[in-house]
Amino acid sequence: MTASQGTDERNLVPRWRPFRVSAALGELTFSSPQRQPSSVLFPDMEALSAFNAAPTLHKAADALSLAFSLRDPEPLRPVVEFIESKNANPLLSATATHVRRQLDQSLTPAGETWFRVEERNAAVRTLRDELRRRPRNPTKWVDLALAQTLLGQADKARRSLSTALGLAPLNRFVLRSAVRFFIHVEDPEAAQYALREAKGSSDPWILAAEIASDEAAGSTPSSIRDALVVLTSANFTPWELSELACTVAHAEFNDGRDKRARKFLEQARPKPTENAAAQIAFESNRGGFTVKPVQEPERRFEAEAIEAGWRKDWSAAMESGRKWQQDQPFAVEPATFLSYVAAVGAERYDIAEEAARIGQLANPQDATIANNLAFALANQDKNAEAGAVLASCPAPKDEQEAATYMATRGLTAFRAGSPDAGREGYRHAVEACLDLGLLHQAALAASLWAREELRAKTPSAIEVADIAARLASRVPDCDAQVVLARLPVTVSSTHAWNLIDPALPAEWLR
Repeated sequence: MTASQGTDERNLVPRWRPFRVSAALGELTFSSPQRQPSSVLFPDMEALSAFNAAPTLHKAADALSLAFSLRDPEPLRPVVEFIESKNANPLLSATATHVRRQLDQSLTPAGETWFRVEERNAAVRTLRDELRRRPRNPTKWVDLALAQTLLGQADKARRSLSTALGLAPLNRFVLRSAVRFFIHVEDPEAAQYALREAKGSSDPWILAAEIASDEAAGSTPSSIRDALVVLTSANFTPWELSELACTVAHAEFNDGRDKRARKFLEQARPKPTENAAAQIAFESNRGGFTVKPVQEPERRFEAEAIEAGWRKDWSAAMESGRKWQQDQPFAVEPATFLSYVAAVGAERYDIAEEAARIGQLANPQDATIANNLAFALANQDKNAEAGAVLASCPAPKDEQEAATYMATRGLTAFRAGSPDAGREGYRHAVEACLDLGLLHQAALAASLWAREELRAKTPSAIEVADIAARLASRVPDCDAQVVLARLPVTVSSTHAWNLIDPALPAEWLR
């Protein structure tokens, strides 16, 4: 059995993308001269800072001279756009045109990333070569850490990020990337420590990261008061404030202050980032209300994938899920989501396998991804590979994860021609889920069990199908019903429950 779509909980943690992509999306700039100077975001670029503080053609010319020393021209995009909007002299216009060509060539398409292992290794080599020439470039150290994370080299990535933090402890890109990494490796205390020097910042992007790291560590967010001051100020655009507003809303929802929380969601509506849009979708579904962004953002892959999954539009869920994974290939969540909807919803086990393998590169010790990979392989009758994956799976961290393993082992036993062993695996999984009160998971495991009994043409097939149908009838709109609808029999839920432990709570069996 695959683990669920993974949409039961969502904290708004920072995205982590290459510097070039983050800059192209506008996540590293401020919209007015009253904000933090760009020299903090891009060290050693005082000319650019002076231009951002008070744009003129003279200052634009000074800033544009950086084009000959910068390896990445992205910070100069506002300068080029300013010159293009003015009646500049021919030499300055020609220089701006030259930089514009560089910008157009460097803009990263939505699907571009380090995907295959050889591409990720090549990225590490390229970044190391660049850092040998310019070892004090913090953004390159962060990009190296991302490439290392994609290869599952967490210790090396941690050292690279430590170097970046030492070089630029207040840099927004460095800080948010570090927070995302430390949450990714389940070390939120390190994320809190990385932010220590930024305490008191009025940067909404950093405040959002502070609250996310506190929540991940199980601490009461320490920056809520600062966040409220920033959210009520007139110093930032709705887009710049959207992630902070959603982060505060999430904290308020968790504390039971729903009315107050919805006000912050409304504040994020006009023009949210894609991360904020995904949080709006999650909170709306969790709370049973409808809040939609006024202006849909670019790269809204996660929100689109999750919404398609909720309405069981499996084709759309897979398409958006693949884009989500391409955008955040190191993250567990898109790998889990895509491998689930492709396998359970669409029966595209090849896509589920691909999604799990991509996720496993960066997360070799993640049990959920490993289980979903084994499920996808077994459903393609790749029994030896599925067995090897299960044999090397990390130990389950809780009873729910153990129940999922049992179900997948039941599947592999059925496919290996051992229906008795398969039946035991699934039976224990269903009973464990019922013991834990996880009716949705119990119904899904039972429906997949019924599928295998029918496939093997066993005498127990109809009885198991009836068990699955009765469980599924107690969970409206559950994914078990999707599986049951594909079974080549009509189930009536009238058979005795001889295969299920009679000691289980009676309410589950009625």
